[in-house]
Amino acid sequence: MAPSAPRTRAAAAIRMKKIALDNQSRTIRRLRAQLETTRRELDTITEEHKANQIALEASHMTIAGLTEIGLSSYPRSRRFDASTTPYHRGPGRGERYLTPNNPRSARS
Repeated sequence: MAPSAPRTRAAAAIRMKKIALDNQSRTIRRLRAQLETTRRELDTITEEHKANQIALEASHMTIAGLTEIGLSSYPRSRRFDASTTPYHRGPGRGERYLTPNNPRSARS
């Protein structure tokens, strides 16, 4: 049995190397497929982004044109005012509005 042992060992080593190469080939194929899928998704996202950007630019141009002729749906005179918002209840308990005419408004 001594003469066949080195050949058996060598054959086992060759089989192990073949298995390792097969595993590497499988991994490479899987990673290539994954890369191709990612590239396709990226291309789709890029196309959607370009379409959205074109639509946004058109929207901006429309708003600019309407504003220029005074037909904007958002009047310029309308500004945020806390006292006119529907859920504004005024200062909390023990608080006062900070006004320049009220000397006790700012706590020291």
